[in-house]
Amino acid sequence: MLDSIKNRIKDFRGRDALHSDINPKRDWKLLLTFFSCMVVVLFVADYILLSTSTNSFEGTPLDTTIAGLSINNAKLSDTLEVWKIRETKFNDLLKMKPAQLIDPSQ
Repeated sequence: MLDSIKNRIKDFRGRDALHSDINPKRDWKLLLTFFSCMVVVLFVADYILLSTSTNSFEGTPLDTTIAGLSINNAKLSDTLEVWKIRETKFNDLLKMKPAQLIDPSQ
């Protein structure tokens, strides 16, 4: 029994634990499997991207029309006025030079 344990230890130490030896069949199989899986994933992603961008995912078109839409022009002009005021304030802040800071270490 002790001899079998010693032999197992010798076999384990003599073997390449990481299996980093050159094995072309295994390496090519790994590469082909990886790239074929990547191709399948890319085709599925492309199908989903194109289907959703054309609004026909699973054959159901997306309805973007809203029935009975009415815009209150007074509220719209008030909202646009607020945004114009914000835009002018922002542009004024962009044009202002920053305050001169004094370096306390000097």
